[in-house]
Amino acid sequence: MAQIAKTEAKKAPDTAKGGTVTVTELRQRAADQGADVVHEAAERAEGMAHRGARTLQTMAGAVGEAQSSAKGTIGFGREFIDLANEQTRYNLATLKALTGTVNWGRAAKAVEWDQVFQIQGEYLRASLERTARLTQRYLELGQVVTTSAVSAAQRQAR
Repeated sequence: MAQIAKTEAKKAPDTAKGGTVTVTELRQRAADQGADVVHEAAERAEGMAHRGARTLQTMAGAVGEAQSSAKGTIGFGREFIDLANEQTRYNLATLKALTGTVNWGRAAKAVEWDQVFQIQGEYLRASLERTARLTQRYLELGQVVTTSAVSAAQRQAR
């Protein structure tokens, strides 16, 4: 502002055109120009603040999606372990049932084949159902992770 006042002061004795500039007028011009500079700086600062807030919102959304994805992955891991434990218990029960089919008292007919086929069929059905549930959960998790990644990429692109 001091530079502005000096420039205006050099113009002050404008007597060739018949007028003079007073010190009060110089002060007013300097104050007006200073106010313009301050106003422009405030607008720029406000714009920067808005851009910073949008960036923080984008980052917060990405962090939230990452947390959601992590929770989904943990949930999938737990479900996978539960299904694996269930399958193991079922495998052992099936093995026990199969070994119980042997009729040691009758040498001519040591195995009850109808019972073996029934146990094996039930084992296969239950195993396939568990595999289907696990596959469905895996696909759901993959969809959530993919959607989350696409959303984050779209926000970053903006």
